[in-house]
Amino acid sequence: YSLPSTKFRVVHSGVDLEAFSPRPGCLEPVQPLRALFIGRMDPNKGPDIAADAILKLQREGFDIRYSVAGGLWFYGHGKEMEDPFFRTLKEKMDAVHADYLGHVTRYDVPGMIRSHDVAFVLSRANEPFGLVALETMASGCAVIASDRGGLPEACGGAALLVDPDDFDGVVQRLRLLASDAAALREYKRRAIERAAQASWETVAGVLEKALQP
Repeated sequence: YSLPSTKFRVVHSGVDLEAFSPRPGCLEPVQPLRALFIGRMDPNKGPDIAADAILKLQREGFDIRYSVAGGLWFYGHGKEMEDPFFRTLKEKMDAVHADYLGHVTRYDVPGMIRSHDVAFVLSRANEPFGLVALETMASGCAVIASDRGGLPEACGGAALLVDPDDFDGVVQRLRLLASDAAALREYKRRAIERAAQASWETVAGVLEKALQP
């Protein structure tokens, strides 16, 4: 529409830092490493990529547990096996002995996330922003995220970015977190610091400035 760029101001989503916070001692190494996918059961979200990467590392002897939380969008809970993609995903989850948590109510999401160490946000599609990246970071998880769409901006330099179509790259980043306690601790620390910069108070301040004449 030939509008000047000075007329635009981007106001990103924020994260509720009172609800989403790290567990005590989250920077200390634990065994097994607990990895999480939370989101819609959709091939665009990449939960199957994470399952395949975990299986590869489990076969190398790494002690990694995988949890998958989510459903078929806002409907169809309990009918996931009717979906072709979910049936394939279920086979992959079974192969790594994953915990399928199904739909988790919003009230229970923060506590569920903070019990994990690594979160996958491996979207194949170009997500505009990806609030789940901020919520998992605020909860003290190291994040492995896609290098496409708005996810690099959402992660703010605090995540391990990777092309979701580069399976070896995904495995490499997960192997780093599973084998190097110092690296895991560092990416958790970066995640918490990044999320602290994206509070709703910060968002409100940016919006207030944008609305000023």
